[in-house]
Amino acid sequence: MSTFIAKSSLHRSPSLSNVRKGGPRSGTLIFQPTCQTRPETPAIVGVASRRRQALDPDHGARYGPARVGSAAPRRRLFGRSPTDSSRYREATPVSVHPPQVLRFQDLAIDEAWESPSRTVTQAEITLFAGLSGDYNPVHVDHEAARSGPFGQPIAHGLLGLAIASGLGTGAPRVDTMAFLEIVSWAFHKPILIGDTIRVVTRVEALEPKARGRRGVVTWHRQVLNQRGEVVQEGRTRTMVRGRAEGPAVSDVEEASAG
Repeated sequence: MSTFIAKSSLHRSPSLSNVRKGGPRSGTLIFQPTCQTRPETPAIVGVASRRRQALDPDHGARYGPARVGSAAPRRRLFGRSPTDSSRYREATPVSVHPPQVLRFQDLAIDEAWESPSRTVTQAEITLFAGLSGDYNPVHVDHEAARSGPFGQPIAHGLLGLAIASGLGTGAPRVDTMAFLEIVSWAFHKPILIGDTIRVVTRVEALEPKARGRRGVVTWHRQVLNQRGEVVQEGRTRTMVRGRAEGPAVSDVEEASAG
C-alpha cells in the first residue's frame, strides 16, 4: 500500500491526528484533513505603515495612526481632509410655495382660466382605441380615413373630452370633492393628429351647500385648437370644498331646515 502527501493550493497541510479507523471493513483508514490557516501578521501592516510614512510624512497628522487589520486609509476629496468641517456646511434654507388650491369661496361668476396646451398624437389615439374598444376606421384605418370626409384619421370625440377634463383640473386648481354631471357637451370640429389643444374654463353658476362648507359649481368649458377654433364645448358640474367654520351639515338636514 503506497502512501502520499497532498498539498492544497493554499499550502495547507493535513493533520495526521485526523486519521482514524472505521468504514465497512476492519482496518480501513479514513483520512479527514483539517485546514490550518495562518493568522494575520501585524508585521505586514507595520511595513506598509512605515512605507507610507516615508512617502508622506504628514499622513499621520491628517488621518491618524494606522490600525492593525483596518481598511485602507480614507482618500482626500477635492484636496481637503474628509474631516474638514467646510465640506459639511448647512444647506441654505429656501422658501417652498405650496400649490394654490381654490375653495368654493374663492370662485366668482364669469371668472375664467386658460390651461396649458398639449398636442394630440397618433399613439394616444391608438391607445384610446385599445382602451375603449372603439376601432372605428375613421380613427385607426388610414386608408379608409383618407377617402372619408376629413381626409385623414381623427381623434375619438371622447378622447378629446378626456384630455379636456385633465387640462381643466389645473386651470383652475380647486379642491374638488366630486364630479357630479355633464350637463351638456357638443363636438363642433374634429381633432386631427398633431393638433394642439387647450381648455378655457369659466364659472357659470355657484350654489353653496351645507352652510358654505361645500358648494356646487357649474363650469363652462371650451376646447380650442392651435388655430383658435372651438372644437368641443360644454357644461359640467362639480362639488367644491368650502372653508366655512362650524359643524358640518348634510344636504338632507339643510333641506329639512329650509
